[in-house]
Amino acid sequence: MTITKDSDILAREGYLIIIPSLIVVLGAFFFNAYVGAALCLWLAFCLYFFRNPKRVTPTGENNLVSPADGTILSISEETENEFLKKKMTRITIFMSPFNVHVNRVPLSGIVKNRTYRPGKFLAAFSEKASSENERSLIHMQTQEGQDLVFVQIAGWLARRIISYPEGGDSLEKGGIFGVIRFGSRMDVYLPEGFKPNVTKEQKVKAGDFDGIKSTQGFTVYFSSSEYIYAITYKYGTKKEVNRK
Repeated sequence: MTITKDSDILAREGYLIIIPSLIVVLGAFFFNAYVGAALCLWLAFCLYFFRNPKRVTPTGENNLVSPADGTILSISEETENEFLKKKMTRITIFMSPFNVHVNRVPLSGIVKNRTYRPGKFLAAFSEKASSENERSLIHMQTQEGQDLVFVQIAGWLARRIISYPEGGDSLEKGGIFGVIRFGSRMDVYLPEGFKPNVTKEQKVKAGDFDGIKSTQGFTVYFSSSEYIYAITYKYGTKKEVNRK
């Protein structure tokens, strides 16, 4: 299996599209410069879509990082029906074709279960997408025994979900665990005791060290590019992140 690493500038899965596109573009220029130039736009989009920007993940187990770039569609109490069969706080993230589509592990732990469900290709922002679309589901458990579920969901444009982990794998927070091609969605079911520190329609993209006050009396600072860290913090934790 092709696996994208942190050191890769582009997601390796993208080369199956990028290399043939490059060959087509070069061939098109021999026949018609205008067609070749037009196809360059497609090639440029592919290079942009499969970019893999560097990320610096915050340390510690008291915070949970976003698994995807995009926009928060909803934050709600929903039943996780695949593994745990119970109500959990679910954060839904919509990834447009212009977001980074390399997915990262929200919290360190062991993969307890992983399953793939074939399905439809409804628009990713549809509520039915969570239960009816093609999806890959991962159930993790932290060292403290807390359960976390995150789900890669295909949209109407996304036709390929790539997920690396298998049952028993040990995953590190912020590590790359998969890629979805061309527009999609991510559902995250939070462990018990974690409280969302984001709001609906918020862009999960790092700010320029703007502090956000949580309800627990401490300040979270975002850093880096195109990535929102600290989506959630445990109840009762008191911590201050100093501005640098």
